[in-house]
Amino acid sequence: MQFIALQIVYFSIFLGTILVAIVKAFLFVYCLIGASSNLHNDVFKAVFASPMSFFDSTPTGRILNRLVFCSAVQRLNHATGLPE
Repeated sequence: MQFIALQIVYFSIFLGTILVAIVKAFLFVYCLIGASSNLHNDVFKAVFASPMSFFDSTPTGRILNRLVFCSAVQRLNHATGLPE
């Protein structure tokens, strides 16, 4: 009888662990999608709020270079531990 009780305990711990892992994964994906959506919206608003003369006088390569290597991206990479 004690063997069956132990099996029930171990099985319930196993199911609890699986359930917590699934909830954690969905929560992580939900937060990631929200953060990336906010970042995209901020960049989108900033690009459309800039004057047209900026795009007329600045080459495309320089604009892309500033987007890739701006200080905000470097701070984000440093905070998350990504290589710079």
